[in-house]
Amino acid sequence: MIRESPDPSQFNLEQFLPHRIARLNDLTQDVLAGALHDLGLTIAHWRVLHCLTQLGPSDLSSIATFTVLQPSTLSRSVAKLGRMGLVSIERFASDRRHLHILITADGLARLTEAIDMVTTRLRQTFPLSGAEQDALIADINRIIDALVARHPDRPA
Repeated sequence: MIRESPDPSQFNLEQFLPHRIARLNDLTQDVLAGALHDLGLTIAHWRVLHCLTQLGPSDLSSIATFTVLQPSTLSRSVAKLGRMGLVSIERFASDRRHLHILITADGLARLTEAIDMVTTRLRQTFPLSGAEQDALIADINRIIDALVARHPDRPA
């Protein structure tokens, strides 16, 4: 049985959207990790600090849902942020196993510094105009919304 030759364009990863999104994610995470490293932070720390600014004081379960971090990574990250003085960790009097985690003034200052550094690095790395960036974010949000609608059990 003779098969037709496949269309070579179907094997072009440069045009395969899932591959391009994964590649963009990898490269963006590298830029983010590099900028955060200079401030003594990790991407997990970044997510936890952002979570606390969005949700306010939280427990580990709420932070895990928001950040989509593995429990062991989350526990280590929160403990390290506590040692760094960037979060305050209090135990509930009624149940010592539950934690109440708050971002500190130092944590907010470090996050603000990190946002500035990351924004600068990303602008240097991805030279987009304001309109191009807005359009890209709108497209990304539309894709995320469509994917979340198909998988409502996954956080946006």
